[in-house]
Amino acid sequence: MYQEDNKKNELVKIALRVILFFLIFILTFKLLSMVFNSRKQYLEKNNMSHNISSLQEVAIRYFKDGNLDIEEGTTKKISLKELIEMNYISELKDEYEYVCSDSDSYVELMKMDNEYRVKTYLVCNNKSDYSFTYIDDKTKEEERNQEPTTTTAIVPETTTTTTVTTTTKTVTKKTEVPTTTTTTTQPTTTAPIVITTKPAVERWSISYNCNGGTINGAVIYSVKIEKGKEFTLPIPTRDGFNFWHWEDSQGNVYEGSIKPTSDLKLIAKWH
Repeated sequence: MYQEDNKKNELVKIALRVILFFLIFILTFKLLSMVFNSRKQYLEKNNMSHNISSLQEVAIRYFKDGNLDIEEGTTKKISLKELIEMNYISELKDEYEYVCSDSDSYVELMKMDNEYRVKTYLVCNNKSDYSFTYIDDKTKEEERNQEPTTTTAIVPETTTTTTVTTTTKTVTKKTEVPTTTTTTTQPTTTAPIVITTKPAVERWSISYNCNGGTINGAVIYSVKIEKGKEFTLPIPTRDGFNFWHWEDSQGNVYEGSIKPTSDLKLIAKWH
């Protein structure tokens, strides 16, 4: 009887060990899967962000090479395939070496008031993403620089001379009365003419690199902020990470509301 109980206890211990080993195996497998998936998503987003930045850069160079001739409010689109054919860029690939779609990927230019909006859209292996940035309208900027803020035109005074001549003769005594001439001068003046023009609003360019995250679905995001105005920095989102703060290339930290004094290029930091 005692031996049978010992055997049962041993069998229970063995069964518990097998179950424990099985549970540890499952937990380890899930943890490894989570790490692998997180690493995979990180690589996918970073690769997509890099490809979008490359496409955006060469497209801006193409538009600046004499291809900004569109009317205000209209758009102009060029595909990745066209840029490849013109040797502006080579084919783009994702993290698995699959070639991105050159027919579905494109860059769209839109003429606005004092600038151009550039939308970059990329499709790689059934995944897509896009970003926005802006190009200043140099033509209008040069016109604003050439136009004075206030111009005063002074018209010099002019003098008009009017001559009135009268002649009188007396016949009775055969005596001539000498001719008399009267001259009157009337000055004419013109008030100064003042022409004023409204100064153009100057703005700072703020560029965000979401570093694996997104703002309104975009990895690379740019805005224009009026000089001297305070604004609140956006908060990007990223699966599996918490947003920390924004930093510039010198490691300066930017959080909450700021009042920029120059153009900024910020990158998101996560933990």
